[in-house]
Amino acid sequence: MKYKCWCVFFASLLIFACNNGNNNNPPGGGALEDSSSSDGYEDLSSSSASEPNIGFSSSSAIAVPSSSSDSGVSSSLEISSSSSDSDSSSSSVNASSSSNGMSSSSNVMSSSANNVSSSSRGVSSNSVSSSSANVIAGSSGSLSYGTRFTPEMLGLTPGATTANLNLNWISTSANCSSTSTDDGKTLVRIFNASGSLVNVFTGTAAKGPSGKCVHKATITGLTPATSYKYSVSNNDKDWSNDYNYKTPPSGSVFTFAVITDPQITDGAQDNNTKPKASPSTTAQGWADVVKKITETEATFIVSAGDQVDSYTYSPSQYTKFFAPEGLRSLPFAPVVGNHDGHQEYMHHFNMPNVSNSSGYGIYTGVAGNYYYLYNNILFVAFNTGYAPKDLAAAKTSMAEYEKVIKAAKAAHSGYDWLIVQHHKSTTSISSHACDMEIQHYIDAGFEKLITDEGVDIVISGHDHIHVRSHLMKWDNTKKYSVRSTDKGTIYLTFTTASGVKFYPPFPFSNSTMYDAIVNGEFAATAGYSEEHPVLVDLTRGLQAFRKTTSDTKDKWPLSTDFCVAATRTNYLPNYTPNYTIFKVNGKTINATTYTTENVKVDEFTLTPKGR
Repeated sequence: MKYKCWCVFFASLLIFACNNGNNNNPPGGGALEDSSSSDGYEDLSSSSASEPNIGFSSSSAIAVPSSSSDSGVSSSLEISSSSSDSDSSSSSVNASSSSNGMSSSSNVMSSSANNVSSSSRGVSSNSVSSSSANVIAGSSGSLSYGTRFTPEMLGLTPGATTANLNLNWISTSANCSSTSTDDGKTLVRIFNASGSLVNVFTGTAAKGPSGKCVHKATITGLTPATSYKYSVSNNDKDWSNDYNYKTPPSGSVFTFAVITDPQITDGAQDNNTKPKASPSTTAQGWADVVKKITETEATFIVSAGDQVDSYTYSPSQYTKFFAPEGLRSLPFAPVVGNHDGHQEYMHHFNMPNVSNSSGYGIYTGVAGNYYYLYNNILFVAFNTGYAPKDLAAAKTSMAEYEKVIKAAKAAHSGYDWLIVQHHKSTTSISSHACDMEIQHYIDAGFEKLITDEGVDIVISGHDHIHVRSHLMKWDNTKKYSVRSTDKGTIYLTFTTASGVKFYPPFPFSNSTMYDAIVNGEFAATAGYSEEHPVLVDLTRGLQAFRKTTSDTKDKWPLSTDFCVAATRTNYLPNYTPNYTIFKVNGKTINATTYTTENVKVDEFTLTPKGR
């Protein structure tokens, strides 16, 4: 009897304890889960960056180029400039319509949490839950990363608009087919800033240089001013590390960078480079410039060509070019330079709206031309890396340029600025100023096309020197461009972004240098022009240009407004790699060129008159 009483007593206590414990839990009896837990990623794209600290400037006001109307026709602008010689001191992402290896039943949008794991870069595995962003649920409800890897020569290019992003990389995959069941696939995962998967995109894979596989993909439907992460795969099993990408703000207030002629070699910088990079290689010089750009607010990089040096394909130079980590987060918009004249160039960049993707067209100027809309700027890229042997050949290229720029304007309206980026400057004052091929381009209608289509700014390189033109407009009677006070174009020539080599201003005024140039490196060009450039006193060509020096401004080329001037003891005063920051604020652009030592080379601001 005693035994039964004790049993009843203990059973009662047990029932009481169980009921009391259940009352402390929410319905369902499970433990609360913190859905806002961090995924352990560092959001690098959200950090603000400071501009180089420059403490000196002088300013003046002159008439300059125009802001395009909706139809792309220029209106008049004013430019104020200050310059010094260098001697002075998340939302959802649109689904891809192509197959990504998932079954159609599993490739659906879901707000349920995904278990996103990562074994690379010291990131611990976390369960990420999201109710504010659409998340794609895989067939198993979780993502597999396989073996994390670093993709070879991974680079970004602007998409057709800022809602898109193009990717390009190389792999050693055994197969190169988008329908391959193993190697040779092209897949991109995109995540929101907290690490939740928002979509998977499928691209193309094709045989490329040295039997390797070329992967190209486009991400679409990106939201402005939004931080993302992305990862790529060659086989839908193994995935790369996650990289940061932040879209630019919408509208007309943003920043971009301009560079030219990294011309990456496997060797050293120009001996005149001061201070030299450490180590003093073009690869390190380029890496230093990219790092400087990432410390600004620039959201992408515009190039004027010569990404690498070798005229024949050199994989090692492309590897060095793509080495800077910043190129995984900043889209790079290339153009074909004369050193990029190999068909493999097309394997390394994924340009939007490209008019001809055949690598063989590189040699005739008809491949590599493209356009893209970046907020309120319409960019058009021309392949002037090609050297036309005569006027007829130049006209063939010109027909392609005209087709591309007209297609760009037909596709877009309402932009504020029309910018052309290309390689071979027609307004240089250095070693290539009198090249016959420059005359061929001008005679075939290059500068006439620029005026006729209402281009505001022309960005170029090739001559490894900094030159800014007056506001220029083509005169159809005189058959050359003249200074203008209303509608017109500003032509910009920039110097090397790696320190590969520097050219002197007005080189032919030095007879020793003239002889060296004519008999040396540039003797292979198709002669020299006696028609171009046109000087201030209206004399023309090489022999007149030989009499020009930095001290005789009244004999400068008619187009030249500002240049990096030589000194009595140094023909190469600006011997540090340069980059230029364009700050866009609607119909106003401030452009400042810096050296990697934070010395300001030039600054000017373009605004419409009356604003």
